[in-house]
Amino acid sequence: MAWDKHCKPPADFCPGRYCFQWVPPGGAADLTGRTYGSFQEAITRRADWTEFPQGGCGCGFGTCTRLDPVAGDNDWYEPNEPALERDGLPWFYFIPSTDKLAPEFHERYLRESHALWGGQQDAEPGAAADGGA
Repeated sequence: MAWDKHCKPPADFCPGRYCFQWVPPGGAADLTGRTYGSFQEAITRRADWTEFPQGGCGCGFGTCTRLDPVAGDNDWYEPNEPALERDGLPWFYFIPSTDKLAPEFHERYLRESHALWGGQQDAEPGAAADGGA
């Protein structure tokens, strides 16, 4: 799917691989809720992980409202900046407003999104779910 960085995406769209919660096809994620003392300890318990043959949301915090607006408990989107950068998208591309950001990022979001989208950073997104492709 191709995205046009000049067109703001829908606020409720799941960005899939552009989210750090996303598990690629054939991957797995630990959704047990356990905490570990180290990364090494976590990956040695991989037998308990949930497999994602087609890929999917591996968020262990709850159900994301971008996947289930009714039963979801929060918008758990976390930008995967390397993936965004690789495809020429800005870090804030799938962030609908400053409401989803820590206060220290508000000014940067407003400045950079205004430069890209004009005064639309707090307006309704104008892109179709297909990314404007």
